[in-house]
Amino acid sequence: MARRAAMQYVAAQKRLRALHSEGRSVAPRAMMTGSSSGPVRRGRGAYESARRDVRELRTWTPSLGSAASDSLPDLPELRARAYDLDRNAPIAAGITETNLDHVIGTGLFPVPTPDREVLGISKRQADQFVAQVKRVWWDVTDTTRLHWGDRLTGLQQQWGMLRGAIAGGDVFAVRRFRERPGDLLGLKIDWIEAPRVCNPNQQWDTEWLQDGLVFDEERRNTHIYVASHHPGERLFSVPITWAQLPVYGSETGERQILQVMEHRRFDQPRGVPLLAVIMRHLKQSDEGIANELAASVLQTLFTVFVKTQLGEDDEDNDLIQPLGNGNDGRHWGPPQDREALRLGRGSVVRLDPGDDVEMAATNRPNVNLTAFLGEVLAHAGAGVGMPPELMIKKFQTSYTAAMAAMQEAHRTFDRRQTWAVETCMQPWLSWIVDEAVLRGYIDAPGFHDDPIVRAAYLRCEWRGPRKAQLDELKAVLSAERRVAAGFSTIEHEATSLTGLDADQVHQSRVREVRRRVKAGLEASTTPALPASPTRPRDMMRPDTEEHSDEGGDDSDDEAPRRTREAPARDARSRVRAGRRPSMADRAADSLISEALRDAS
Repeated sequence: MARRAAMQYVAAQKRLRALHSEGRSVAPRAMMTGSSSGPVRRGRGAYESARRDVRELRTWTPSLGSAASDSLPDLPELRARAYDLDRNAPIAAGITETNLDHVIGTGLFPVPTPDREVLGISKRQADQFVAQVKRVWWDVTDTTRLHWGDRLTGLQQQWGMLRGAIAGGDVFAVRRFRERPGDLLGLKIDWIEAPRVCNPNQQWDTEWLQDGLVFDEERRNTHIYVASHHPGERLFSVPITWAQLPVYGSETGERQILQVMEHRRFDQPRGVPLLAVIMRHLKQSDEGIANELAASVLQTLFTVFVKTQLGEDDEDNDLIQPLGNGNDGRHWGPPQDREALRLGRGSVVRLDPGDDVEMAATNRPNVNLTAFLGEVLAHAGAGVGMPPELMIKKFQTSYTAAMAAMQEAHRTFDRRQTWAVETCMQPWLSWIVDEAVLRGYIDAPGFHDDPIVRAAYLRCEWRGPRKAQLDELKAVLSAERRVAAGFSTIEHEATSLTGLDADQVHQSRVREVRRRVKAGLEASTTPALPASPTRPRDMMRPDTEEHSDEGGDDSDDEAPRRTREAPARDARSRVRAGRRPSMADRAADSLISEALRDAS
């Protein structure tokens, strides 16, 4: 056995060396020489969309650039416009807020599920580990101690993370360490906005330095350049300095900086704001709504223009003076400044001789605005994966259409939630557990010795905000059916319907029921089920051994029939006893048991 193990070890090491050799960068092949130089010229293919002699496509000549060249030059302007829309455009701000409500909500929290088979621990030890991780997680994230500036709680940091990624394209989380009085852990998270990560002294982008990111020959981001303060700071004037921060630890090799961004292309160095695709639609729709609102307000103003040939000293001027002019209520003559002539609420304006005013047609509010704006929002919502009903929080369609819109939106929200967990929250949890194990808050033998053991300890599920339901009763009934049929679990359905931790809900419910039973407010929920038959579904079958007393005693002809049926019934019972019940049988047993408990 020892010789076989040694041979396997030697073979494994040989295979690892081979993989290392084959995985190195391959030298580019020598280009074939020929009579012609330059890129290969190809003829026209069969795709109509690639033709340039078509009038509709003649002026459509986009450039084919790399992920960096297509995005980096436009990022400063895209970020500035995205931040402006988030500040001043209600629809754009609504997109961000809706994502916050459905992706983060009241916070993402872990439910550890350690791999007992890999760890070789008992269920009691696994439950103890789960309880310790949850305790440390809530103790750390419920306070501001985890934030580098000691100003944001864990939930507020999650909100800021998603806001920064949506508006700025990406955001950086730096792992720092500082022990302060009263801190449970020395771990600190320092968040850096996208504009602060930039090239020092506005250097040009190169192959190895792209918008503040430093790459090595393997295209691996090894360092980032961070400005001492925001490049757009206008409150004070201080020279900007840049610090070079390593992405990976020099001793442990673990990641120290997280770049939270959604990659659209493989070689994309920096993230693009979510609103970049629909930015033009949002800006134009916002201006259109503002113009329609201004036109409607002007139509509500009542202004009388008086055209007269009277002189300045005429006594008839006293008839006009009490009505006022403009907003001052006193001046009735022609305004001193011709540019100051304007409409007002209940105003009377005197014009000079020869002046005339023509009022525009009263056709406001525009009856077609709602339909037109709905089409614009439908096109914009398709770009961000959000139905127009959610963008403006207005549901006027049928129940089926509203539910379909919610389900399609939740597909996008679930994807973004998974992205947030994989790129930020799961590494965040590993940082917390790492230090908590070292300090003895969590008992996890072998956590720092083997990567497989570490991954087995850190395996978990993440819970987030509950899904919005248009009909709570139907949602609850559907959850009950899924649990009864074995398609889902109580833990998953409880979190999906309430957004709370299923273990905490169960413990609170147990304490609540015990108090009510002890106080006599409700009876014990333990049903008094009959001892036989053992399976609730058998209670629904007619029992041939029992007979009715009506109609007198059994005849002699029925006795042989019961005698013949008894062996067959015993045989069926033995077959059922030896057969494992199916999922449908278990679901039926569960439903019948609930009905019996309700009846009792």
